[in-house]
Amino acid sequence: MNDFDEYLKLSWKIRSDSVMQAQGQLLNWLFTVQGAGIAGSLAYLTSKGMRTGVAMALGAFVLGLLALLVYGTLFYYFEEWRLGTFKTDVAAVESGAITVGHFIAAQAKNSSKYRSCEIIAWISGISAFVGLGALIVAVVEA
Repeated sequence: MNDFDEYLKLSWKIRSDSVMQAQGQLLNWLFTVQGAGIAGSLAYLTSKGMRTGVAMALGAFVLGLLALLVYGTLFYYFEEWRLGTFKTDVAAVESGAITVGHFIAAQAKNSSKYRSCEIIAWISGISAFVGLGALIVAVVEA
């Protein structure tokens, strides 16, 4: 086995394992917080009526959940695209069309496309904090 094959196996395993683990944790926690926030806001709204703080909390949780859905969708399609380019580039290296150095540089450049997913995930997380804060304020003021 040559160095390039070894690099490919190690790179792919590390990349896929860490990305999938981090994405799974993020999606689970954000989905739980957003869903529980929506349920809590609706329960409070039902018992106490509409208040500005509750409406703000509900809006923030809904925005966070929608951002989470957009994040998951974009991440999936970026991964599909990246896997396709990875396979194409590996075939190009094996055929001698590009060098190993060019392949490695192209793979490093591809990770910048995930920045939009990171921003959307941050929007979802910040929305959760805004929703929690607004709901706490609404409960304390009641």
